Amino acid sequence: MSKKILSIVLALIIAPGIFAAAAPAPAGTTQPPNGESIDSRLAGAWNYSDGKSWSRYFFYEDGTAAFYEDFAGAYHMEGRFTASDGKIFIAYFRYVADEEYGAKGEHEDKTVEYAIGSDDKGEYLNIGNIFGAGSYSELRPMKFRR
Repeated sequence: MSKKILSIVLALIIAPGIFAAAAPAPAGTTQPPNGESIDSRLAGAWNYSDGKSWSRYFFYEDGTAAFYEDFAGAYHMEGRFTASDGKIFIAYFRYVADEEYGAKGEHEDKTVEYAIGSDDKGEYLNIGNIFGAGSYSELRPMKFRR
């Protein structure tokens, strides 16, 4: 198994425990951005795959988050968030540099729409484009699953 595939598989298996501690609040910050609430329904891991590409998002009850995507390239980002009224505000958003993902640097604060629902396949999350350009993103048609 190639080194890249092995590292992705390991990240998907053990990431929840690692990233809860890997995205600490910035110095002097004890609350999520803006001191707003966190929708507890978001807590946990959400996954999307179309068979060619994938995303996995982790939202933690302490307001930290980790995001992985492999669409046009592989990305790993971490940040802090608040969520209420169908909008997630992400701040202190940064690319995590490592051997596999390579990217590094800050990303602008961002607000994305989200909706949690259920259908015949179970619970789903629709969410705006976290990685796209711009400070705001409307819902995409993709359904993330637990």
